[in-house]
Amino acid sequence: MINVGPLEQDLDAEHLGGNLTWQLPEDLRYVSSCLGYQLRYLVYLAESAYGLQRSQLGAELPSQRRFQEVPADTLRLSFNHFTVYAKSTLAEQTTPASLAFFDEFAMASNMSFTDLDLDALEIGGNLSWEPPEDASEVTDYLIYLAEDAQGSNRSLVDVVPVGVHDVFIPAETPLASFTHLTVFARSSLVEQTTPMSLPIVDSVASVSEVNFTDLDLDSGDLGGTLVWNLPTNDLELVDSYSVYFATSFSGSSRSQLGGPQGPRSKALTLHADTAKLEFSHLLVYTESALVEQTTPVGVAISDLGVSASNLSFPDFDLDARELGGNLSWDPPEELDLVDSYQVYFAVVEDDSNSSDAALTFVERRFLGTVLSGALTEFVIPPETALSNFTHLLVYASSPLAEQTTPASLAILDVSASASHLNFTDEDLDEAELGGNLTWFEPQNHYGRLVSYRIYLQSGELRENLDEVLQGTVAIPAETQQSGYSHFSVYTVSALTEQTTPAMLLIDDTVARASNLSFEDLDLDLRELGGNLTWQEPEDMSQVTSYAVYFAEALGVNDTDCVVLGHVVALVTGSFEMDLDGASEEQVTEAATLALASSLNLDPSQIIVTVSAARRMEEVETRRLLATHWKVSYTAVVDVELASDVEQVVEAVSADQTAFSERMKTELVVTGVPPGTVALG
Repeated sequence: MINVGPLEQDLDAEHLGGNLTWQLPEDLRYVSSCLGYQLRYLVYLAESAYGLQRSQLGAELPSQRRFQEVPADTLRLSFNHFTVYAKSTLAEQTTPASLAFFDEFAMASNMSFTDLDLDALEIGGNLSWEPPEDASEVTDYLIYLAEDAQGSNRSLVDVVPVGVHDVFIPAETPLASFTHLTVFARSSLVEQTTPMSLPIVDSVASVSEVNFTDLDLDSGDLGGTLVWNLPTNDLELVDSYSVYFATSFSGSSRSQLGGPQGPRSKALTLHADTAKLEFSHLLVYTESALVEQTTPVGVAISDLGVSASNLSFPDFDLDARELGGNLSWDPPEELDLVDSYQVYFAVVEDDSNSSDAALTFVERRFLGTVLSGALTEFVIPPETALSNFTHLLVYASSPLAEQTTPASLAILDVSASASHLNFTDEDLDEAELGGNLTWFEPQNHYGRLVSYRIYLQSGELRENLDEVLQGTVAIPAETQQSGYSHFSVYTVSALTEQTTPAMLLIDDTVARASNLSFEDLDLDLRELGGNLTWQEPEDMSQVTSYAVYFAEALGVNDTDCVVLGHVVALVTGSFEMDLDGASEEQVTEAATLALASSLNLDPSQIIVTVSAARRMEEVETRRLLATHWKVSYTAVVDVELASDVEQVVEAVSADQTAFSERMKTELVVTGVPPGTVALG
């Protein structure tokens, strides 16, 4: 009898593989060695111990062989026994040695793998399985990525010894075209051909709709809220989110912002004045318990530098060191980001570089707020003290913060005051003024000067006299000084009148005749005649003539001045003419009527005296005596009309043609023959 020992080392179901061994009993050893029979062996697969439906394995074996190699992956089919027949040169034995066998089936089970690499087409995590019930022939396990459950086109991931039932698949393992993870058990003979497999579920958990609106309005600074939508798949695998600055969508040169954000977080706040530096993108990475994803979702940074522009401030307060007017500016195009504008005075340390970013503010003072909208101007009230400020600043403010780099404008303080005031009082009465007040007009008022207002002023008390457009004003005669000490000239803009005027101390010219003396040499009642004399005033600088009046004296006041009642003026003058054939009475009457008509007076207001003399004149080469008349007149008028009458007299003196014609007419009326009226 042959003793048979099998070794089943093919671990696949329905497959056989290994070495079949046997030993010879003593009787066959004797036959072989003593009797000299040459034995050979034949090995079969059979359906019974007696060799039914047998199938030979390999060729005949020589007597010295004690084993048969059963190739791996030999199909078992319906066989259940190995049979070994000894064969001599005479015959093959009919009762073989046999060995019943059971197919050794060693396959892993209950494979488990959760992909914790959250990038698409990348996997990572721990693969685990349960060992076969009988792992006695298993030496190790081979783990592959494969393109199907059978392990086609597989790629080795790792090899672990029997007794180890899990393997770590590194993060970022490329999935490529693989669809399955497979575990092949291996014996000392061979690796099984039918593995345990698990379809790969590629976990992809990325945020979406990443958005960031920069509410820090300074160029180069960021501030606002980065928002995103949570992953729609595999959210349960997300442990946290990490946010980075980067120079590309792929995460180049990245720099983390803050710490990890919770798995249900949807936003991260960037504080105002966060430096943008060289970064161009904001990226959001999901992170599992294993690893942070390598392919983030992000948004390109839009750092706009929103600011007011084209600042303008025309100063309409014409006082030095005072401002008044409207500060205006152009709004930014991104008006929806601006909530308001903050306006400041500022002292700038050095503005040699004109860019706003280069300005250094030593001091600033808040002026007010302008809400964003249609209005882009700020009213600076007149008389606002300039102090030591050099610039006006406009900061745009978003819902997040006020920008740190404002739009700026160097202040141009317009100072436009009259200067070199001059006034000579030509009204010779005490406490009464009259004459021309003049001044130098300012040169650099930038078109802001509209007019000048003239006042009599003492301290804060003042009385308006006039408003003019040029550098001179006529102060009417008899303007009451009323105790004021100065003339003041205020420049006026479209906004306001200046508060600090140019002023001139009033020098009231007083020139009064004194020591009047009159001796009446006309002895008729109610008629006067003689010389009126007086002492000249001490100040004769403005005296050009004297006007003599008849007046009704009502009394003497405390200053020894006569208080006058009805006052009339005497306007005197004279003219001369040559005329023959007229009497003294005719000349007197004609002169009275002609003067009354020319001066618009009643003849009763004209007093005429005439005197005649003879003189020689040439007439057609003959020398004849002619009558030469000298006519003197006095017009008695109300003092209020004296100035008007004097102006008419001056006009008649300048052009005597019209008066001569009137004189001729009146002479004819008095009876002088027309043919003799020829005034010389």
